[in-house]
Amino acid sequence: MEITRRKFIVGAGSFITATTLARYQNAIDNGEKPIIDVPKKSDYELYINIDQEYQISLGSPHDFSLPTKVPSWNEFLSNFSKKKAEELFQMWDLHEYTKKELDSTMQEDLYEDWYIDQYSPVIKAYNILDKLDLGDEIKSFKDGSYGLNFMNGPVIGSDYRGVHCNDEMSISLLQARLRELNEPAKLVVIDF
Repeated sequence: MEITRRKFIVGAGSFITATTLARYQNAIDNGEKPIIDVPKKSDYELYINIDQEYQISLGSPHDFSLPTKVPSWNEFLSNFSKKKAEELFQMWDLHEYTKKELDSTMQEDLYEDWYIDQYSPVIKAYNILDKLDLGDEIKSFKDGSYGLNFMNGPVIGSDYRGVHCNDEMSISLLQARLRELNEPAKLVVIDF
């Protein structure tokens, strides 16, 4: 898709020179990776995985691991309330659970799903980018335009949350916008 200067200025709410835009486009047209004009100082890296539909993660998604210990229901729920799980379950009118069941270990898959939804590198990137003033247009994917696609339960029954660049040009433009905002983030493109 050919990008016009006007389309990006409207799309990202920022100013980018025609020369810079042409440099980005030429790299992509020549089969090169997107140009990333890194900031002088970066405090963190956002990885963009081309093989995962340009999915963005805070740090490498391959460095993420699940905890080895699955907590009991009491341990898990005590993170959210000073009340014991038994009191919470009574408050929620779930009287069928016994003290023994509340002291038992949670189901591993249930805990892993919750943990991923709270602490995965993809969720962390979503939370960072969602809070930044990237501009409304760059944060909403419309008609194949350049920008980001913020997904929050993209289909019925899905609890996936993540951010994806729409294409390779969007990667270069995202880094430009982050620099403009003085956000100390460096984009790293991976394809595995």
